[in-house]
Amino acid sequence: MEKIEQNVKQINAYLGLERKVVGVRFLFNEAEYEESDFHSLKNRMSYCTTVSKATRGKDYKIKLENFACLAAANALGLYPTPPLKEFGKTRLSTKVYDNLCVSRQVSKSMVYCGEGIYAIEVGPLEMFGQEPDVVIIVSNPYNVMRIAQGYAFHH
Repeated sequence: MEKIEQNVKQINAYLGLERKVVGVRFLFNEAEYEESDFHSLKNRMSYCTTVSKATRGKDYKIKLENFACLAAANALGLYPTPPLKEFGKTRLSTKVYDNLCVSRQVSKSMVYCGEGIYAIEVGPLEMFGQEPDVVIIVSNPYNVMRIAQGYAFHH
């Protein structure tokens, strides 16, 4: 915990972020969900909204029934991935892409977490007692470039 808090302080000192850094942790079973100190959702909320609220200090633990957007639950491994033959049809029907060929191409290139996730925790990074599985930083292009350069320097 102490290391995470120290990292958050360093990130904020270097980047002067206006929003909190967000962590996402996968919970693989009901026991992990029950042990989590994060607030459980009573209703449905979109994953992007939980992330947005987490940048402002809120925390959530979210099960499949709380996802307002099944596409996010699918991408995060809480909902089964549709068969390959179905890829692209749903996105085409929402008119996000011009035609089935483009929609299928985009759909096939998306990366999904494997199935088997029971729930997730989403909240400010400093609230995590252990390292989260994903870290999300909302910032300006200059800061994102600096993060990418720092990562490339070490890796």
